[in-house]
Amino acid sequence: GTLYVGQTVEFTLNASDNVGVTEWLLTVDDQDVTVEDGKATYVFTSEGNYTVVATVRDAAGNETSKSLTLQVVVDNVLPIVSVTHNGGSAIAAGKTVDFTVKATDNVGVLKHFLTINGETIVLDSDNVGRFTFTQAGTYEVIASAKDAMGNEGVKIITITVVEDTAAPSVTV
Repeated sequence: GTLYVGQTVEFTLNASDNVGVTEWLLTVDDQDVTVEDGKATYVFTSEGNYTVVATVRDAAGNETSKSLTLQVVVDNVLPIVSVTHNGGSAIAAGKTVDFTVKATDNVGVLKHFLTINGETIVLDSDNVGRFTFTQAGTYEVIASAKDAMGNEGVKIITITVVEDTAAPSVTV
């Protein structure tokens, strides 16, 4: 697959030896990378081609190396954002509404955001935020999401809130 600047990549080194592997080494463009239990992580900080070399040694000092070249590119793809709410088609002043912000991205979404008429709405772990419409009028709802490269996708919807003119009903 494609590797992107800012992306954390996990390398898994698999090796075997008749006596046992005693040392695992990994370099990315001649820079040593820490290997623990045959696994290492690396964050690519700029675009280009990288040479990755994995080396293993046994107790007798025998070693084997394998290398590969990885291409890393800049991620310019914006997250695709959507926002939904449970307010129905007619929202009356005084009503509290839950908004759900969802986003997808080619690399992964780091953070979701929601503002309503410029007010930041706190989102829970499911990216749901609650807002009470205190008065009639038009409200601008802005949902956004950012990925690791700082690319930001935005979805804007307009909500019209009406005065609550319906009298309550009662039965005896």
